[in-house]
Amino acid sequence: MEVKIPVLAENVKSGTVVKFHVSEGDTVKKDQEILELETEKAVVVLPSPAAGVVTKIHVKEGDEVQVGQVVFSIAEGKETKAPPPVREEKPVKKEAPVQAPAVVP
Repeated sequence: MEVKIPVLAENVKSGTVVKFHVSEGDTVKKDQEILELETEKAVVVLPSPAAGVVTKIHVKEGDEVQVGQVVFSIAEGKETKAPPPVREEKPVKKEAPVQAPAVVP
């Protein structure tokens, strides 16, 4: 899915990307804040239109973007799974078996 700059207000045709709240590869939820955009009138926070994984960011912070321009690509419904934590194997010390003293009759 392509995330485009929506119509923000009447007579607002463009804005400047102020800050990203996500990176490529991040999993996002629907309505999660993804981008701050500054227009002539205000700074607007754009929400994600869908849940999924951010596969591509098409603009950079500081870029001027137009209404309708693609800024993100999201693979809907996909989740990235963190790799399982790496467990360090610690060598087990083997101790020599303890022998009981010999019983002398």
